[in-house]
Amino acid sequence: MAETSIEAYLRVAAMAIALYDALWTIPAEISLYREQTSLRRMTRACILFIILRYTSIIVIVVSNVGFFGEIFTVSACHKYYLVAPAFKGVQLTVSQIIMAIRTVAIARQTRWAVRTVSILLVITVTIEFFSNIWARVPFQEPKGVQFANCTSGNVKSLKIAWVNYLAAILYDITCLGIATGFIIGQRRMQPKQNFDGLSKMLLQQGILYFIFITAVNLLNLVLYATGSEKFQTSGATLGYAFTWILSQRLLIHLQEFRTTIRSREQPPSANNNPPISGFFNASHTKAIRDDVELGVHVTIEENVKVDYDQDIAGGLVSPHRITAARIEKEHRRREDRARKAEAEQPEDEGFDEFDDGSNISGRGWEVSSVGKVFSP
Repeated sequence: MAETSIEAYLRVAAMAIALYDALWTIPAEISLYREQTSLRRMTRACILFIILRYTSIIVIVVSNVGFFGEIFTVSACHKYYLVAPAFKGVQLTVSQIIMAIRTVAIARQTRWAVRTVSILLVITVTIEFFSNIWARVPFQEPKGVQFANCTSGNVKSLKIAWVNYLAAILYDITCLGIATGFIIGQRRMQPKQNFDGLSKMLLQQGILYFIFITAVNLLNLVLYATGSEKFQTSGATLGYAFTWILSQRLLIHLQEFRTTIRSREQPPSANNNPPISGFFNASHTKAIRDDVELGVHVTIEENVKVDYDQDIAGGLVSPHRITAARIEKEHRRREDRARKAEAEQPEDEGFDEFDDGSNISGRGWEVSSVGKVFSP
């Protein structure tokens, strides 16, 4: 009876935490939906968010209906007891995919990082599904009655569900190590460049995610490895809730960061432009230079609208890949054209020049070269 009370308290606490976070993130969810151009062209970030959010809600509800609801006959329980583990496998898969994409993007999609994380992802997801489903048996309490609750676990002679949590811990350690190594290495290679905003956010998120999710995974590992059948799932709801909350925060925080950066980079006239399509599309405007060498005020403004989908943590992906080299080449071409236009301006009009040529005053020429919108 004491074990049942402890399990009930843990489940209720986990459901309260999950409910609070679900309500707290509704504005972020609405904002994410508004960023989509259509239901047929939803970004991968939005798709992962939806699957993670509602799969997590389903698995929490199904698991706790089975535990608290004394409404199952023996035959009904045999049909029901694997529903929660199956949805748990889907939730874990989405969470691992989010972590994989984040890690690869931080690693700038280097070949070895992509291969390492991809292979590790396939192995981890396979182990998690197998250990969650195989050797599971239904468990009902109280016994000897027509209607009872319905949970599941491993028999003492064949405990394997704990392997799921061991695989998840090893996967998280590897992904965190790769991402942290690249962030620290980037700062060492370019110490003068300001990486405080994004790099600090990514590093803190990775560490906090690892600490909380590893603590919950260790708790469940111990419970499944040493607990009785009816007590093995005591911390399962905590695992569902924290996996949902932490993985979801990775998406929300990164979206908020990108929205802030995009709003800072937009020119004042951008309000008159049509809305930007896509979740991670961007419009960049640069003021290139002010040349006062000859007393001629030259302003070259270049507007470049790039239409692309970005990865969850950066990088350029389909449908088009626009490299920095191409943008820089286009920028140099427009700058050269502006210099030629400047050289062709008459010297006896619009300003006065002193005899000694030491100073030039008066009204300067303004040369503006506005780049056209282009696509790769």
